[in-house]
Amino acid sequence: MKEIAKRIDGMEKCHGDILEKIDKIENSLEKFRNGGNLQDMKLALDVFLLYMKTTVSAHKKEEEEVLFPFLRSIDHPEKVIDGILGDHEEIHRSVGMLDIIRKMDNWTRDEVESGVRGLVETLREHVKSEDELLKIAREKL
Repeated sequence: MKEIAKRIDGMEKCHGDILEKIDKIENSLEKFRNGGNLQDMKLALDVFLLYMKTTVSAHKKEEEEVLFPFLRSIDHPEKVIDGILGDHEEIHRSVGMLDIIRKMDNWTRDEVESGVRGLVETLREHVKSEDELLKIAREKL
């Protein structure tokens, strides 16, 4: 149980880091929307996408290998876990689409804004839902 508690601590910290990265990309997007430099936006997007593909991908794997089996062991409704897994798939698709947009030579402010906004909204809701699951898991330890 100590190991699971330690892993939950790490997942909660990662959620805080994700929210910080979201704030940073939103700030970059705001500057870009208000006439900011295209190169600055490309760099911010590159950093954000790299974070999503590495750190967040590893975080997702840990949830699926540690948190979800624990929740199943305490008979947490499978429907809730399935919803979170669906979010993981949606986030993965959104990151892929944003990566494609980023690699295009002629992307528009609207395309970038739409892609970033959609991903950010999904991530914020997802983190909120997972925080609730982490709270439930911690209470059951």
